[in-house]
Amino acid sequence: MNLYLKNIFLLLFMIVGAALLTTLYSGFAIWQYFDSQARFNFAVSFTIVTNLLILAKHRSERFRSSPKDHSESRKKKIE
Repeated sequence: MNLYLKNIFLLLFMIVGAALLTTLYSGFAIWQYFDSQARFNFAVSFTIVTNLLILAKHRSERFRSSPKDHSESRKKKIE
């Protein structure tokens, strides 16, 4: 499965997870002061921020795991 499909599934998973968390927490006292639009905004914000953090972590791991050595390609071009 390529990275594009993984990101789509991850995004869908985060949206469903945020919706479930919002529904779960809606019974607590603090959520009684927020209307449904504020809960929706929180779910969207939570989803976007969490997805960006996961993608940034994945990106940093990818660059850390396979450093490219450009010196060899330069040597080949010179020869």
